[in-house]
Amino acid sequence: MARRQVDIRKVFLPSDAIAILVVIIGLFIALFLDEMAVRLIGVCIAVLGGVALFMMVSPRLTDMSMSRPPRPTDAPSFVSETQRDALKKRQVFDSIAYRATFGAEGSTDEPSIDERQQELFPGMIDEAEQRKDGAKSSGSTLGAAAERHEGVFDNGPIEVGDGVSSVRILGTKKGRSQLKPEPDLAIRNREARRTAELRSQPMEPVRADVSEEVQLSDEVIIRPKAVTAEEPPTQRPIETPSIVLEETPVVAEPIEINESSVPRITIVEDHTEGAEPPKTHKRRRSEISVSAFMQDADDEMEQSEEPRKEFDYLLNRVLMVIRSAIPARTAAFFWVNRDKEQLVLEAKITDAPDDFVKQRKVKIGHDVVSQIALDGRPEILTEISPNAELDLLPYYRYKAGTVSFVGVPVYFKGNVVGVLCADSTEEDVYSDVTVGFFGHFTKLISGLVASYTSKFDLQHAARTLDATNQFRTFMDESSGTEADVVEAMFETIVRQMEVSTLGVCSYDKDQKVWTVQQAQSVVEGYDEIVGQPLDLEQTLIGECITTGEVLTSTDPLKVRVNTNEYQMLGGQFLAIPMRSAKRTYGALYVENHQGTLSLQDFNLAEVLGDLAGQMIETVRSTTRLRTSALLDLQTGILNPDGVNRRLREEFTRATDQQSPLTMCLIRIDPSKSAAGDEDSRQLVFNDVLDRVRTQVREYDILGRYGEDILAVGLIAYSAQEAQFWVEGIRRDVASTAIDVAGKRTTATISVGVAESNPRDTWESLLDHAVTALETSVKQQNKVSVFS
Repeated sequence: MARRQVDIRKVFLPSDAIAILVVIIGLFIALFLDEMAVRLIGVCIAVLGGVALFMMVSPRLTDMSMSRPPRPTDAPSFVSETQRDALKKRQVFDSIAYRATFGAEGSTDEPSIDERQQELFPGMIDEAEQRKDGAKSSGSTLGAAAERHEGVFDNGPIEVGDGVSSVRILGTKKGRSQLKPEPDLAIRNREARRTAELRSQPMEPVRADVSEEVQLSDEVIIRPKAVTAEEPPTQRPIETPSIVLEETPVVAEPIEINESSVPRITIVEDHTEGAEPPKTHKRRRSEISVSAFMQDADDEMEQSEEPRKEFDYLLNRVLMVIRSAIPARTAAFFWVNRDKEQLVLEAKITDAPDDFVKQRKVKIGHDVVSQIALDGRPEILTEISPNAELDLLPYYRYKAGTVSFVGVPVYFKGNVVGVLCADSTEEDVYSDVTVGFFGHFTKLISGLVASYTSKFDLQHAARTLDATNQFRTFMDESSGTEADVVEAMFETIVRQMEVSTLGVCSYDKDQKVWTVQQAQSVVEGYDEIVGQPLDLEQTLIGECITTGEVLTSTDPLKVRVNTNEYQMLGGQFLAIPMRSAKRTYGALYVENHQGTLSLQDFNLAEVLGDLAGQMIETVRSTTRLRTSALLDLQTGILNPDGVNRRLREEFTRATDQQSPLTMCLIRIDPSKSAAGDEDSRQLVFNDVLDRVRTQVREYDILGRYGEDILAVGLIAYSAQEAQFWVEGIRRDVASTAIDVAGKRTTATISVGVAESNPRDTWESLLDHAVTALETSVKQQNKVSVFS
């Protein structure tokens, strides 16, 4: 056996100098002074100093003599190359072989098959049967024996034993094989009680008598078997019947918690009822739940509000396991950001926190961690020169005496996303076995990254859905104008993001220029920017509108919205276009003065911008439809816009052909029977409309000019002819009863008549008719002609 080398520097420390000095002084007195008494005193001083030195050195020698846990022997089959120079000795591994072993993606787990869907998919039946056959063939030896000898127990007793115990199973009962197996703990407790019962029974001569049968359960009966010299014990294949074992409930006593919140374990003696426990030993059972050890972890996991905290918690536990398994002063994990060429420290556990760098982000350079990240191959440094320590290890700011280092890349979806590393102050403590050991943890970290990203995506999707629902809720409670769209977007962003300034820029039709439509900010007096024009070429918000792309900036010198805006010394500016599939209707800008916005905030704001753009397009399309419609939806006649268009056309025709055109406005007088009842008023209006519709010609103008006003344009009718025509309708309406809600009532109308004049316009003709109608309304049931 190779002799263990002892490092003198670790045995003797500077604090031992006093004891060594005492020994030297005692030896000097004993050797160089003449008087015998003084020499004896020097010997005593040397002995006392030696005893003190031994007491201080002995514990260290004991600690060094303790053997370390054996290293794993399954070293990975990686091709490595050892390189040595004046500063270091390094062992570089093959990146292709490492990636093939620990960088492969995918899972070998087969998807489960729902047996309830086998009838819908016949092909799944064969696959399910194959899996069942495979599960049976890969089961335990006892279960396989029971399958191979199915039905043997029904024919007679079967001997099960090793030739010494001579136990024979007589038979089993059917109908219980479908029950669930008993847990292992209950099985062991029950076997212990059965053993104690058998031992407590008096020993009798062995005989094959049925009266000595022992019934372990309802299904298993054991009978002793006599063994003679002529008949040596034979051993038959072990057969496993369908044994039902009942679970013995264990009642745990309450766990006592002391002042330091450490669970106190209560140990009780477990004696079997009805039988005296064996004198050779006592069985002790711990009455503490496993949840006591998991309570802190569960509380910490439940308090995590985002997947990132859960990932950090589990990653730190991985580093703890690594440090407990290998000699390591520091264990750390770095993210690799290739876009910014940075190493980002995610987690570390170290015994030298004062020597560690304060910043989390380290520039990728020529150090060993950067080379692992760039090349994707593990490396081991077994000899590190003190002069090259800070150049090789970028996470130390002072020399920490590191002499050994190991680092491996972490793959995710075929790319290097991180570096897992550790270092030590001991020489040559890492090997290819350590690389394989780290490789398994890289697979675990890759799984944690996949879980973290999936949970993060789900959380972001839920946050986006919540913001979308809030936006739609605000719009449902509003009148549906463009101002309501902006207000709903502001309310949603304030609830979902941490912002300091909000604003919306859109096109002003009156000024015919792009302006700031609305703005809110924590800066006093910022609302003065509302209504000011924008420079689309010199501002970031103008570039966002013209390009239709999301823009962000942290440069305080750039013009964000307006040249008169305040200077943002810190934070971030974000501009999001309000766009649809056809065009851009403006831009939303967000400012955070305290820090930078996350990528998820960018995506959320972009979703709200697109949603606002689509909503604005819907509002404008609805407005165009309302203004371009010519018919009234309730009656089917012309609406006010249709009346104006037809009146303009006929007025132009009458002027060109020098023919008369008369405009009549018929208003239904208020009725007590229909007052306050919209349906009743509509019934009266429809009755009057039907009488007028039967009297007009197809080319005359007929439309609804108000809630209870009819507009009639009589072509080639003079004012006198129109007055005679309207008087007939007025008398007909006043003399005819109308059925309203089961009641007979009458209605009257007031009419204003005006004839066109070639020197006037169609607007003036309409105004004259309104003036005549106001005169008739004052008297009611009257026809007035404008003159």
